[in-house]
Amino acid sequence: MHQPTYISVLATLRTVNMSADSIQTTSALLQSLYADSDKATAAVEAWFEACRKGTGESLLPLIYVANDVLQVSCKKLGNR
Repeated sequence: MHQPTYISVLATLRTVNMSADSIQTTSALLQSLYADSDKATAAVEAWFEACRKGTGESLLPLIYVANDVLQVSCKKLGNR
């Protein structure tokens, strides 16, 4: 795992809120890590950790981030 990436992504995920800007900015950060498989793995692990330790009100923005990542990725890459 790429430790600096994990730590910085986890810190970002802990601060994401329900605003569209926050969700889209966090989603863009995660998408920017796709090119490097170690960083992408660290980002996914950080997302799981944020969900695992999250509370009720912090979980919904994390789900919205995941949804945005998937939707934007599908638009960019098509349905491969």
